[in-house]
Amino acid sequence: LKNVERAASETSRCSMFVQCSAGKFVPLQSLSTSSSSSINSNNNPKVTTSSVLLIRESVKEPCPSRGFSFQWYRSYRRPCSTDVSVSEICPKDGSMDGSNDETAEDASLVSESCLEWTSLPGAVYAAYQPSATDIGHYLRCVVTIDTVDGRHHDSDDDSHDEDEEDTVICSTNCIVAADMALFSGATQALTRGAKFGNIAGRGNAEGRMFRVHIEIAREISDDSSSKAGTTSAVTIFQISGTTAEPLHDEPIQNVTAISDPSRPKDFELIMSGANTLPPMVLALSENGRFQLQAPNRITRESLLLALGIANFKG
Repeated sequence: LKNVERAASETSRCSMFVQCSAGKFVPLQSLSTSSSSSINSNNNPKVTTSSVLLIRESVKEPCPSRGFSFQWYRSYRRPCSTDVSVSEICPKDGSMDGSNDETAEDASLVSESCLEWTSLPGAVYAAYQPSATDIGHYLRCVVTIDTVDGRHHDSDDDSHDEDEEDTVICSTNCIVAADMALFSGATQALTRGAKFGNIAGRGNAEGRMFRVHIEIAREISDDSSSKAGTTSAVTIFQISGTTAEPLHDEPIQNVTAISDPSRPKDFELIMSGANTLPPMVLALSENGRFQLQAPNRITRESLLLALGIANFKG
């Protein structure tokens, strides 16, 4: 991504906004500019899995339909000498306290020195809604502006080539948080075993319907000397009419999941040790990845949250 980071220190042609429930667009202060601006919870709303992020020219003006292209990215932290604890720059209310210049500086260092970015396939529109997979990560949108199709800079400088592309990088100023209503619902559901029905198969499981049960179970370990913790235990049922038949005898442990960034209902269950999976699960998955589609986005997000809570080692 470094070769496209010509994110202008000059006046940005577009910025990142959060759309509130009332339809109002609230601008977000980017990490890249946080060290030079005061940031507080009033002008930087919390970004959750229910938020809608948009790239716009201004509160009143969207980006032009021609000449602008978008690619969204998710951050990954890597150890580095300037590494800063997330709690130092992202208080529990989801905002950054910009009253301290040193804190704001730290946020800038985290952005430039301690984060790596991976592109989100299919997330190529001006709008993006974070999913449970994005929790704990920063988000970034790289906007490429074709100066032939897009609007030209208001500048007397005629040195730009006709085919030149400008790049603007817009980032969230804090990590994505879980929607608390969905989080609370997933937590309560796990106390009695979370059940998610009407799940359609994709890929090798195309044309089949499933129900997924998630529980918290004692982790099975080959190392008898280590203290056993807890982990997720997932059972997948195939639905035929009113009958639900389990695809395997014992729950599958240590299952994780990832959402499709461009399809709001699609996700994959990821099961380690593909060679040891039950035969039916192995046949319907691809390299240990069981491709599924929830009936709606809320069901997908609730399932992913329940799985994440069950796997939590804290």
